[in-house]
Amino acid sequence: SNISAMQPTHNGAFIPMLADQKVGQTFLSKLDGLGEIKVRVASPSLAGETLIMRLFDASEPARELAHVEAQLSDSFLHQWIGFSFPEIMGSAGKSFYFSIESGNKLPGNAAHLMSSSLDLYKDGALVKNEHPEEGDLTFIALSPKKTP
Repeated sequence: SNISAMQPTHNGAFIPMLADQKVGQTFLSKLDGLGEIKVRVASPSLAGETLIMRLFDASEPARELAHVEAQLSDSFLHQWIGFSFPEIMGSAGKSFYFSIESGNKLPGNAAHLMSSSLDLYKDGALVKNEHPEEGDLTFIALSPKKTP
């Protein structure tokens, strides 16, 4: 499998991506070659809304490892949105942190990140505006070049 970390559960908790909010997750990468983060997003969404993903080494939070933008379509419900970046060698056994923010500064129907209000993922935590919170984002971290 090329799954490096995942928390697939969603129990009805939605986090609106407001213009000034950063939402993220810490996680432990089980595989080398980490190269994609996917989050589950629910509508409503503005046509052309942009989400920005930043990836950091959890032990060096000032050092950004990846910065990827994804544009959302205006008509979807509960969709996995992927952020691909050049693979990170030596990622196995290391902890990382990714943050998601909206690139849109206009008020309106923001996209919502799906999450679990329960702490089901034991190798990391939900982070809102750089403070750990109860629960976990619904996410998958992939090492795309790994084969089953």
